Amino acid sequence: MNAFDVDYWIGVMCRCSWTPRTLDEKSQHALLHLFHLTDQIASVGRDNRREFWITAKRGSVEDFQLYYDEDATEEELAEAMQEQYPEDEYWYKFVSVHHTGCRKGEFFGVFLNGKPVLSMNDPNEDGNPFNAIELLDWLIQMASGVLDKLRAGTYNTEIQEKLPDDYKYGVISRKDYWDIYPEDRADYRGAFKDWQIEEFLRCKDEFLADHIPGNCMRHITARDFYEACAVCYKAVRMEQRVHFPFRDAKEEHLRYNGTTPKELYYMFADGRDDGLSGVPLDDAAAFAEWRDQKGPCYEFNGHHPWEIIPSGSVEYSMHLQVMKSPNGFYYGLYGSTYRLCTRAGMLESFLVCPGELTDDQVMELLKISFRQPEVVLALAKMVHDVHERSNVQNPLE
Repeated sequence: MNAFDVDYWIGVMCRCSWTPRTLDEKSQHALLHLFHLTDQIASVGRDNRREFWITAKRGSVEDFQLYYDEDATEEELAEAMQEQYPEDEYWYKFVSVHHTGCRKGEFFGVFLNGKPVLSMNDPNEDGNPFNAIELLDWLIQMASGVLDKLRAGTYNTEIQEKLPDDYKYGVISRKDYWDIYPEDRADYRGAFKDWQIEEFLRCKDEFLADHIPGNCMRHITARDFYEACAVCYKAVRMEQRVHFPFRDAKEEHLRYNGTTPKELYYMFADGRDDGLSGVPLDDAAAFAEWRDQKGPCYEFNGHHPWEIIPSGSVEYSMHLQVMKSPNGFYYGLYGSTYRLCTRAGMLESFLVCPGELTDDQVMELLKISFRQPEVVLALAKMVHDVHERSNVQNPLE
């Protein structure tokens, strides 16, 4: 396979990282053979992780035409290929992981340059058998070649000598970087005045001291979390849906006299809950263990359990996270923009041709509206009623 083929397969297999393709039986057997080869390499890090570098040649203009435009001239193809693939050879970092912390059994996963391309027993796979034998045969061939070089003692030397600098990356602290390049520290700090830096450090210290509430909970359960979510859903007036992916037990419906907090969570939340649905409702120890990404209930499937109202943009979503301090557990709520956008939409729905009005004109209309006696009285009564109902026993009432 050339680099065009490899990139094509990466695009096909990684079309949506949270719903990977389900491999057909032949491809699954090939994947297990691939892992039989990679298991002969020493693991690094968690989940029996193996990693190594492989390469693919660029390919010819004729090869490139298959992935470009069949009607393009030879000159257009050559120009486009040179623009998109200027090098003669391309490198791919192969990473494989294998673990048993999956409700479907043993999980097998393969990544190329950080993108998930192959997996087996992924809880989120699409369920449609797919033949990826062409990609797997190439990976098996490449892995066999790496094993031969490792046995011969030439692999590490080859990587050190041939791997282009563009593929060499890692992590370094800003302090260490600035110690190496002090001129960059001076340039960075030059954008701020001394008083601004002092003010930032003061705010940082105040935040660390003040952001943890004084009434932390010693223990917290999954039920506590779901009930807190229900309070948030009520606050932003989420309308219940008819169809949702989770149905609670009858006794839970009787407890809440209808839709349960857990049902509301799975009605509105992101869904990638990392196994939260399996945590016993009233078991504080099980919830704490799951929160620490441990125990039989934890299962990584996207790591979005705290996104209780999802959105295409983090700015407009809502997150309710269970935080932990030396004093106990507390909630961190992020998503004030969600309320602002929701209420702005409500107000704009009453405007005729809102896009044609300026912000000043809309503000003038609001001032006129809220000066009306009946509006003033209605608002005062609403605020009074809120204060009267400040102690809510049931989050759904």
